[in-house]
Amino acid sequence: FVLRSCESATKIERPRGEGEDSAANIAKSLLNAAREDGVKPTPKMWSSALRACTRAVDVEAALEIFADMIADGCEPSVHACNALMSAHAANGDARAAVETYWTARREHGVTPDSTTLQTMLRAVGRGAPKDVLASAAEAYADMRELGIKPNNEIVSLLSESTIAGDVTRIFIDEVSDDVATEIDLRERSVPEARVVVLELLQTLRNRAAA
Repeated sequence: FVLRSCESATKIERPRGEGEDSAANIAKSLLNAAREDGVKPTPKMWSSALRACTRAVDVEAALEIFADMIADGCEPSVHACNALMSAHAANGDARAAVETYWTARREHGVTPDSTTLQTMLRAVGRGAPKDVLASAAEAYADMRELGIKPNNEIVSLLSESTIAGDVTRIFIDEVSDDVATEIDLRERSVPEARVVVLELLQTLRNRAAA
């Protein structure tokens, strides 16, 4: 509960909490104190500490806690990975956020959830490098294959993000000169189909204007 209060305190703390009395540093101290008293931190405790770092936009502290968690023998949960992805996203590092996703999947076998998908879309936004967008699009497809359904917020983030074009190219069967010759949307949700079709229509409009 004390760790959760640190997590909540960051909501009213200055955007980048610094100094020994920052919520992120207090969370780290609480974890160390727990272990010194013979209390093994639980996955929820680690996640609360990570979220405190995320909301304080303290990426270094988040990375340190994440490494300590693994060294302590606690396998990362989806909540812990989401928190670390959020920390990178809040710091404007889309590449690190997407890399965290793939590390969680490949090295720790973490199964993502809808929050993971939302976090990744917020991270890439509209200004990520092309290779990051391509990797994020693959991550999006990976999460959809796992059965994560896009809600309204996810669709809104997707339609506003430059990742939409990369996602479209994953969902279509064949592309010729940037225009799809065949589209199979049977496995796609209605919101996803809307994003794909609108993206293709915009491509056609741009070609006509050129």
